[in-house]
Amino acid sequence: FKQKTAYEISRSDWSSDVCYSDLFPSHDSKGISIIKETFDNNNIGRIAYSNKMNKDSIDYGFENGKFIYENFSRKNGSIRWVTYNYGLSSAANTSYKASLVQLSGLDNYGYGIVFNAENWENSITFSVSANGYYIIVYRIAGITTNLSNGWVKSSLIKTGFNVINDLAVEKKGKNYEFFVNGVSVKSAMINLNKFTPNFGILSNGGMKVALESFEINQWLYRDWE
Repeated sequence: FKQKTAYEISRSDWSSDVCYSDLFPSHDSKGISIIKETFDNNNIGRIAYSNKMNKDSIDYGFENGKFIYENFSRKNGSIRWVTYNYGLSSAANTSYKASLVQLSGLDNYGYGIVFNAENWENSITFSVSANGYYIIVYRIAGITTNLSNGWVKSSLIKTGFNVINDLAVEKKGKNYEFFVNGVSVKSAMINLNKFTPNFGILSNGGMKVALESFEINQWLYRDWE
């Protein structure tokens, strides 16, 4: 087989961006901002997943305790995503954690999380595949850096469909550490031009995936740091 890479993407397919103002960070007594979403209910009136097949488009929304995202592109390797702006602070340390599931589609293409995504030319993506690989890519002013040096086979990834994989990233200053199911797989310095306060889910063409839950934390300090 051939594990597909981010370089096989049509740049015009890069994104769908949504303004999301219904969830705002809560703050604990130590100044930590916390966003948690488990999709257990739809009491804030999210858009429902329509499950309508449309060529070269996307569909997403709340359904049965999950946030469903489907990329209908018939071009394999065409990454698209949906992101939400959570009003995060550029001055704070930030951690992102998401529990994701692939529901259907090809098993040698990626699904995962995207953050700091101003546009395709300025974004960070962290993806896994159902056949047990991960890839980490960031882009600054259109220059792509493959942080993981391509797709990496890992026994940490739960393979197949309808299984949960947890992806997490912790940003402290300019250092980013990436985790698969609780285990660190990469740590590196990334010098971004600017901080963009959004976060979302991505997949390649012809794939249906879901967010089971996610959590974003921000803090300016911790007692043990």
